[in-house]
Amino acid sequence: MMKQHQKAALASTSGQTKPTSGGVAKVRSPIRDRKWDGRSTFSVEEAGCEILGLSKVSAYAAANRGDIPTIRIGRRLLVPRLALEKLLGE
Repeated sequence: MMKQHQKAALASTSGQTKPTSGGVAKVRSPIRDRKWDGRSTFSVEEAGCEILGLSKVSAYAAANRGDIPTIRIGRRLLVPRLALEKLLGE
């Protein structure tokens, strides 16, 4: 299972702000990036590496432990978008 401080760290990435020349802009959560629009599932690599910032080995280890929610379809291991958003607190 994911430890509480790890969940807090993941959740804290959503809603971060960064200074801009015109004030403070809200940073998009990685899962809200336009390249993921229209996707209802992600591969473990996409969810773990690109969205959560984990290495490939860490992403698969987290998926196998159940820290990253997955569904299996045949040989494919997929991460549902809604479950990932819930994990991130979005």
